[in-house]
Amino acid sequence: MAWRISPKQGTLLDLFDDLVHFTRVFPHDRLTLEVALVDIEEWRYPGHGRRRRWRLDDYQIEDQKLVTIRAIHRFQTTADLARLIQGPLPRPFHSGHLAESLRVDRWIAQRIAYCFRETGTVRQVGKQGNTRLYEFAEA
Repeated sequence: MAWRISPKQGTLLDLFDDLVHFTRVFPHDRLTLEVALVDIEEWRYPGHGRRRRWRLDDYQIEDQKLVTIRAIHRFQTTADLARLIQGPLPRPFHSGHLAESLRVDRWIAQRIAYCFRETGTVRQVGKQGNTRLYEFAEA
């Protein structure tokens, strides 16, 4: 059986993939989000799985094993979310600026901006064409 290390590496910004569905609950006084960055080992074997058509990259997961916990990040307030932005942003900024600062694709930055807006981390201060302009809200 051959094995290989997957090239896929998760980042802390992957938090926004799930937070997009959770914006009406976060932040809350009695809620803390703990995000763990982990390494897992996964055993797969070829098979049709639940897909109807056969595909070349089709597989089933046999087992997963937690290898290491790299870091645990805790989020309680909108200020905790705002700290994820490391680089400088102009005032006001848009999702294009956010994408450049975080070095991600613009569609990812738009998802992050949506989460920021809905949780109250930023507020919309205008538009430039179809682009929304934001400023960080005061704590």
